[in-house]
Amino acid sequence: MARSIAKRKYKDIRKQFKQEIKPMLMDNKSLCMALSLTYVAGKHRCFIHELWYFFSQNCTDDTWKKYCRSKHMGKMITGDENIYKTLYFCGYKDIANKYKYKLPEKIAWGEIHSLVLKIINN
Repeated sequence: MARSIAKRKYKDIRKQFKQEIKPMLMDNKSLCMALSLTYVAGKHRCFIHELWYFFSQNCTDDTWKKYCRSKHMGKMITGDENIYKTLYFCGYKDIANKYKYKLPEKIAWGEIHSLVLKIINN
């Protein structure tokens, strides 16, 4: 789905989500940090997948055996990047359950990450 189409489709839900989450983030700075670290963990996970793909395509058999056939293949040391799990386990179960199936994660990440950066930097 194109970005502009997704923004129009979820416009009302995004506004509601942002209005509900902003006061919680302003009151609870530790929630901001938890969400920020969850975002970073997701980016690390993507980077690890890119490295595994690079090693599988561009390296010799010896390198492939050392890095991609090790005991750590497929085990993530970076955690889960699910925003709704973070909200759920931080004590905001009602918000997590309300928007889990209404708002896709990538769109929710865009809304939350911009708010988190504004709050942390101020």
